[in-house]
Amino acid sequence: MLRPAPAGSKIAATAAALAAVLALSACGGPPPRRQATPPSTASLLAPTLAGPAETGGSITVGLPGATTNWNPLAATGPSGPGARVPDPVRQIVTDAVLPSAFVVGPGLTPLLDHQVVTSAAVTATDPQTVTYRINPRATWSDGVPVTAADFAYTWQADSGRAAFRDVGGAAYTPASTAGYADVTSVRGSDAGRTVVVTFASPDPAWQALFSPILPAHVGRAVGFDHGFTNPVRDLVSAGPMVVQSYQPGVAVTLVRNPAWWGPASQLSTVTVDFVSDPSVAGASLLTGQLDAALLTFTPGAAKTLRATPGLSVATQTSAVYDDLILDERAGPFAQAVARRAVLLAVDRSALAELADTHGDVGALPVGNRAFLPGEPGYRDDSSDLGQGGLATARSLLAGAGFTLAGTTLLDPAGHPVAVRLLVAVTSPLTSLEVTSVVSACHSLGMAVSEQVVAGASALTALGGKGWNLALVPEAVGTFPSSLAQIYGSGAAGNLTGYSSATMDALLARLASEPAGPARQRLADQVDAQAWADAVDLPLMFEPQLWAVQSRYTGIGPAPGPDGPAWDITRWALPAGT
Repeated sequence: MLRPAPAGSKIAATAAALAAVLALSACGGPPPRRQATPPSTASLLAPTLAGPAETGGSITVGLPGATTNWNPLAATGPSGPGARVPDPVRQIVTDAVLPSAFVVGPGLTPLLDHQVVTSAAVTATDPQTVTYRINPRATWSDGVPVTAADFAYTWQADSGRAAFRDVGGAAYTPASTAGYADVTSVRGSDAGRTVVVTFASPDPAWQALFSPILPAHVGRAVGFDHGFTNPVRDLVSAGPMVVQSYQPGVAVTLVRNPAWWGPASQLSTVTVDFVSDPSVAGASLLTGQLDAALLTFTPGAAKTLRATPGLSVATQTSAVYDDLILDERAGPFAQAVARRAVLLAVDRSALAELADTHGDVGALPVGNRAFLPGEPGYRDDSSDLGQGGLATARSLLAGAGFTLAGTTLLDPAGHPVAVRLLVAVTSPLTSLEVTSVVSACHSLGMAVSEQVVAGASALTALGGKGWNLALVPEAVGTFPSSLAQIYGSGAAGNLTGYSSATMDALLARLASEPAGPARQRLADQVDAQAWADAVDLPLMFEPQLWAVQSRYTGIGPAPGPDGPAWDITRWALPAGT
């Protein structure tokens, strides 16, 4: 964990200096030029080991987060409900501890984890049936074998079915029921080492299921929703590492799992520090207190870190973006013309230029909800929304009967238009985004009141009444079928009340289309339909810096939206270090 720096020490002075570098809004001079496109995700793949490596050593990594619930499938805790973005700390820990049928590897494609399941395939089509064969050596760190019971428990908890209950008879509250809701049964044979999963309807994204797999014997004892609070006690491991110690809000330490049957991790110890302040993380990298860290990108931070001997620094495009959504159920945005007017008036290019002057040179407008730039299938579908089209927006409002009384917009009934903006994001761009949205509304004559919400209260507020606009976090998912959870009529993640027969038909086709170019085209059509219907306005991708002490090898940015590293067993110190 990070030790506090004494006042007046070199560490404290370095922290203050880097904090000044990161706060670039006070700096003068012309803004640096933005890239035309974000970096390709092909550059985000974790590097291979460069030569022989030591079989031991340790690393301390600084990541943002304040995880208190270590069950990645539950909707409880600060990462839910309502949280729709990855939690880097929990991701890196659970990836090393919890088993998965498939993992996302280089090329952003699902790869069968042969250490957990030796095979997984569709063995019947009517109904769709998938058969998994569990590695006979797969065993939880407490000696309990990994069996079909663990698959069944994971399905039941995530199915959304009232027939399945948590500890004490409470209903399960999973973060998502996608895919699991279509499963009708999970049966085991061969002492539980063969698992047969049957679906009510074909699911082309079935490889996204059982990633991760939860320990049924632990979950049924401590509870799915609220039981996984202590990773030392609750996260029994069927992965290469096990949680050795945990200090809430401070650090979590992983060590090699002595019961692991696969290749041992190169490093014997990985400590993850909870670091939310980029200036602290940057200073700790410079002084060697941290061996690696994930930071928000700014030119000043990048320049400082890259000029530091012994540090390797890479820039990656975050899969996370801030999304402007509108409540279609009541209020002024129940009228499609009012929604479109606001989304036309917001100027994302001006927002990017403003971000430039504040140092976020890599921040770029989102062009696609289904794919990251550089992925197969990516195309910019953003149309005319977010282009600062004030004249068009005013013309639309006037044509629908809205009028101006001085600088105040009146609806067709003659009432002043006032909107409430909820802010449920805390990215470095948040203040700029709020300014941009409020400015667009004011330019149209709409009065705006703002309220900052966070965590569980965000979903409560968004699910109820009294809001019109909201800034919420979103993330581009590995499987484009996750779009159905946000844009499907009545879907769990649909916070706006949006409903469209055309969109539902597209989503149904997407759900039944196997992986390949046709599914990519369908996902793009879903994205284009969301733009055409003015459902929301994805704002800015958030670039990140991944910095690591150069003495380590096998470490690099993640190959997708799943965290800072997709396989920490590859992290190593070169031989002779």
